[in-house]
Amino acid sequence: MKQTTVFIHSLWRAGSTYVWSRFRALPEACAYYEPFHEALGTETCQELASRSPDSWASHHPRLGAGYFAEYLPLVGERGVPGFQKSFPVDHFFAENPDVLEPERRYIAALAGHARRLGQVPVFGCCRTIGRAPWLRTRFRGMHILLVRDSRQQWYSGYVRRREAGQAYFEVMPYFILGKAALEPARRVARLLGIPMVDATTVDAEYQRYATMLEAADPEQSYAAFYAVLSLSLDRALPAADLVVDIDRLSGDPIYRIGVERAVRAKTGLSVSFGDAAVARHDIPSDLMNFDAIERSVSALLCRDHPPWRPSITDRAWRILWGQRDL
Repeated sequence: MKQTTVFIHSLWRAGSTYVWSRFRALPEACAYYEPFHEALGTETCQELASRSPDSWASHHPRLGAGYFAEYLPLVGERGVPGFQKSFPVDHFFAENPDVLEPERRYIAALAGHARRLGQVPVFGCCRTIGRAPWLRTRFRGMHILLVRDSRQQWYSGYVRRREAGQAYFEVMPYFILGKAALEPARRVARLLGIPMVDATTVDAEYQRYATMLEAADPEQSYAAFYAVLSLSLDRALPAADLVVDIDRLSGDPIYRIGVERAVRAKTGLSVSFGDAAVARHDIPSDLMNFDAIERSVSALLCRDHPPWRPSITDRAWRILWGQRDL
């Protein structure tokens, strides 16, 4: 088994829990779920242990233990030592190594714990994608980027709110844009009327952005999501050792075998994705003009880039049309 570290980067509703769970099934791996999840900063051991796919309408694969089981031996009175409020969202697009030093120490401590157990540390997270280049410089290993058709990905979260009242997946792009210092993100935030909110807790900030989403229409929700996704992919693509299209992984056995071989070659881990099955949604054709929103958001984001540079979204979506091989 190789001495390595594995990171699985994605945004929400792109199959990251499934992919992480396949690594967790390996006895050689210590697979940490969402290391920058806000609950890891405030909840007790009992509260963290109670979080599982059965505790909410997640549509996640069944697990043999709760999401955060790997952290439980490390939890203090409340939270994992070293976790800071800035980890989940405030530093989502951060680049300054000095600013990110607390994250480095925190991830290094988790990796060290895994290695003392004789296991490979694996991190599956929807909050690392904007920091993927920085993470790559600090933790070599293997960096896997998960992608999904953008409209399917957004609609998956939209349906969760409509059918189950779960707004989290739609709120988070508002939250990320509102807190971002990155100028392209600030431009989109200003256009959508998303302010920067500062409160003493992540939950208090989240509630403010959730209130904004309640007044938003689907077009605004998709614009916020598409902006965060495009900016995230623009950063994460150059840092990725392997880009995995979760839609293709779910329906193409040859592609699936290629992904498994790529992971084994880089990490020595024989992970299997034989049961990958991310569902596709029938999106109503009259829900919105997706093309127009994507063009408008892309124009805002690409204003900083010279004319010769391919647009952020053009580069990002090439991988979805088979123009980037394993």
